[in-house]
Amino acid sequence: MKKWIVGATLTCSALVGSLCQAHTFGAEYMTDWGGCECNADPLSYTDDEINYFAERMRARGHSQQFLWGNSDVWASDMTEDRDFGGADHTQADRVEFFALASHGAVESSGPQYYLSPTCRAMGTESCIFSSKNARFGDRAGYYSSPNPGSVRFLMLLTCNSVDVNPIDAWGSSMYQGQDVVMGYRGLSADSFAIDEVAGDFVDAAYGDWDTLKAAWFWAIEDSFWVDDTGAILMSGTTQSDAELRRDKYSMIFRSRTPTVTHNWFAWAWHQG
Repeated sequence: MKKWIVGATLTCSALVGSLCQAHTFGAEYMTDWGGCECNADPLSYTDDEINYFAERMRARGHSQQFLWGNSDVWASDMTEDRDFGGADHTQADRVEFFALASHGAVESSGPQYYLSPTCRAMGTESCIFSSKNARFGDRAGYYSSPNPGSVRFLMLLTCNSVDVNPIDAWGSSMYQGQDVVMGYRGLSADSFAIDEVAGDFVDAAYGDWDTLKAAWFWAIEDSFWVDDTGAILMSGTTQSDAELRRDKYSMIFRSRTPTVTHNWFAWAWHQG
C-alpha cells in the first residue's frame, strides 16, 4: 500500500511576492519494469528528471504531495475513478501539477490515445495507462462526482505525449479543468542531456514568469545535445481563445471557473 509523502516547503509569497501562486504537485517515474505486469525496456534518466523537477518546485515554494517510482507507479494513478476503475483522485488528480517520466506511445490505429506502461495494476485494471480513460481537473461536471479533480498542468516526459493528433489523446481530459499538456512530439531521448529539462521549465515558468509555451520550448532547446521536439497543447472556449492561451498563458493565470468548458484546442511544437 502506498504511503503519503509530503515534502517540506517554503511559502511562495516569501520567495517572489504577490505574483506567485503556490501549487500542489506530484510526480512519478519508471526506470525499471522488472517483475511488473507490463514489460518495457529499462530507462536510465527518468528518475533524475523527476527528482530535479521536484527539487526545483520545492525550492520555489510549491507543495510536494507525492513522488513515486517503478513498482509504486500504477495505471490507476492517472485513470478516472468514476467510470474507468481508477483512483486518480488519490494520486495524479489530487494535485495541480502532475509530471510523469516514462515510456509513451500512441494507439497504432483508430483514435490516437496516449499510452504509457506502468508497473503494478490495481485489481483487474490494465497495466497500460490510456488517455482514453483520463478526465483530469474536472471540478463541476459528470466526472467530478463523487471525487473532483485538481490537475491544471500535465507534464509528460515521454515519447509521443503530445503527438500528431493530440486532440484525440487529450480532448476529453481537458474538457473541464485541465489547462495544458506539455510533452513530446515523436520520440524523446533517454539521455543525461535531458535530465534537467523539467527543472529548467520550472525555473523559467516560475522564476522568469515566461509563458508556458516559451518556458517549455526553452527547456527543450537548452538540452543542446539532443534534438527532441517539444510540444504543448492548450484549450479554450473558442478557437481564438485556445490560440491566445497557447501563446500567452503563464503561471500568473488563475484556474478557470469550474463550469467553463473547453471545446477548442491549439498546439505547437518546437525542435530542440
